[in-house]
Amino acid sequence: MPREVLAIVTGRYEGGLLLQDTTYATTSPFFRPFAAAFGTRDLGTVIPVYKRLVIELSLRNVFDRNYQYAAGCPEEGCNWLANLRYQFLVE
Repeated sequence: MPREVLAIVTGRYEGGLLLQDTTYATTSPFFRPFAAAFGTRDLGTVIPVYKRLVIELSLRNVFDRNYQYAAGCPEEGCNWLANLRYQFLVE
């Protein structure tokens, strides 16, 4: 790899989440709160194209982990992002 190319690997773990599923009646046995935990991995790179122009590419939630912060509202699965960035000179 050329020395200006950056590779980025990140990991995130969320534990100790307590979720309450409100889709059930309060008398239902499924209404009880339950514990949840999850971990995700992300990959990214920054590639210089020309002088002050760079391309940023990232892949989030690489292993397509199913997780949620609120019961019944799942977060995105595996998704990607492409970004073109140019740095203007200020004089």
